[in-house]
Amino acid sequence: MKHKIYVIRHQRPGSTVGNCVAKEEIRRTKLLYNRIRVLNIEKVITCEPNETKHIRPLQTASNLCSLMNVLLEVCKDVYMLPKIVNANILIVWHHADMEAIINHYGLENSFEWPEDDYDGCIIINNNGWQYQNNFFSREMNNTCLSILNMNF
Repeated sequence: MKHKIYVIRHQRPGSTVGNCVAKEEIRRTKLLYNRIRVLNIEKVITCEPNETKHIRPLQTASNLCSLMNVLLEVCKDVYMLPKIVNANILIVWHHADMEAIINHYGLENSFEWPEDDYDGCIIINNNGWQYQNNFFSREMNNTCLSILNMNF
């Protein structure tokens, strides 16, 4: 796959009213957007909320899509994610399913997303995958940016 898959978790739990995200979350989403816009994302995918999956990934993904002017695709589970990737995609999901996402793309591993990491990103390409724990932090540096062009 010549394209990359960027996998992030939903953003920090905050005060929500119904399906609306608090103002501080909108500001956070704008910061994420400023980091993401250089990635040439053409598709954003998130998980469908249900009795075991809360709405936070959908909130994060839909707010990002609004800023990016990209349509949002919603999947029932990890196994519905596309196997063939024809563009750079962003997946916004629950952190507990990250190992299953990596495995879905044929990259067997044992990975547990840190519970308190909201700034991390898994990057998957044809050479494997890599986890960058501070990918979206304000302290993002040239090391993180260089990962965008790496073939790991």
